[in-house]
Formats: sequence, C-alpha cells, structure tokens
Amino acid sequence: MAENENNPGADTDLRPQATGQRTRPGNFVFFGTLVESSLVLVAWILGWLTGLWTWADLAAGFQQFPSPVSLGVGVLATLPMLALLVLVLHASGRAFVRMRAFLEETLAPSIRDSSLVALLGLSLAAGLGEEWLFRGVLQAGLLQWGGGLPVPLAILIVGIIFGVCHWITPLYFLLATITGIYLGWLYWATGSLVAPVLAHALYDFIALVVIVRRQADPAVKQYPGGVEEAAGADAQPE
Repeated sequence: MAENENNPGADTDLRPQATGQRTRPGNFVFFGTLVESSLVLVAWILGWLTGLWTWADLAAGFQQFPSPVSLGVGVLATLPMLALLVLVLHASGRAFVRMRAFLEETLAPSIRDSSLVALLGLSLAAGLGEEWLFRGVLQAGLLQWGGGLPVPLAILIVGIIFGVCHWITPLYFLLATITGIYLGWLYWATGSLVAPVLAHALYDFIALVVIVRRQADPAVKQYPGGVEEAAGADAQPE
C-alpha cells in the first residue's frame, strides 16, 4: 500500500523536470547571445587576417561615435522589416502558417520566460555579430577583392548566404534573403554599419517581444492544422 502511494508522488515529481529540460528558455537566450556575440570576434579576426583593416583602424573606429542622423536612419530603416513581420503574422498561405507554427511552437516557448533585458541583449548581439560578419566582412571583402564586382551582385551574393544561414523553412529563407539584401543596400548607401546594426537589433527585439506576447494572448487560439481564430469567435478556418 505504501509503495502504491509513493508512485503517484514520484510521477508528479518527474513531470516538471521533464518539462524544464524540454524548454530551458534561459539557456536558449544565454547561449544564443553567446553565439551571436562570438560572431563579432570572428568578424574582427577575419577582417584582420584578410587585410580589410588593421587593429589600429579598428581602435580608431571605436573612437567615432554614431551621429544622430545615422541613428535616426537605423530606426527608420526598421519599418520595412516590421512590415514583413506583420505579413508573416497575418498572411493566410500555407507557407506562412508553417512559418508561424515554428515561431509559436518552437521559438516562443524557448524565450517566453526571458526578461526584456535578456531579449534586448540577444537582439543587440545578433545585430552586432551578424552585421559585422555579413556586411562588414563578407560584403566589403567581395567588393574589395572582386576585381570590379558590381555592388548589386555583391549585395545579392551576401544576401543569399545570409538567407541560407537562416534557413528554417523555404519561406523563412526567402524572407531572410530579402532582409539580407536590404541590409546590404543600407550598409552600402550609408557607408557605415551603424544603421544596419541598429535596424537589425531593433527589429529582432520587437519581433521577439511580439512573438512572446502573441503566444501569451488569450484572445488568440492556435487550432490543429495551424488555423488561427479569435477565442470564442465563430470565424471559419482559412
């Protein structure tokens, strides 16, 4: 009898542990921030080894503060990227439903218990690391060593590489490629990494917050098959 009474308690103790091992949101954000931050170091080393800059050039660059204009451009440059986010969250096509399923079932549970400070840190690390590597090294390197490679072609090549590195679904790849091309153009047009870094980081932060809030919103339910309906509404599946 005592043995039977202990079994339910043992089962109850195991369930929270399994759930914690499955999500571990703090670990995801921590290691994500660590990986993204490491891209900055990778970019610095690659730029130095390939002769894109010297350590003296790098140190001099840190002494230059971003101008209000470059910061303003970076904030405004976020708007087209946010328009894509709105499209992803509301479009009814199968590819969009599949992409939302990943965001809401895989990404959101991994970040839902993270603080705004932690999400901001992850976003800043992604903006700095990815822009310094893809735009500051790969795009600049192609233009320097490409032997007259046209700027649009260099931006396109790096944009496709950026998309491949973000391949989760075919639609995600396409949208990431478009975003990479856009950020590459922004870097070329402004001649500085300030605007693309700020736009990238600000977009990531807003997107992460929206995804978490969207999943937590009781007014929205996710039904089997990826059909979204307002809770208690009589709306028909798309």
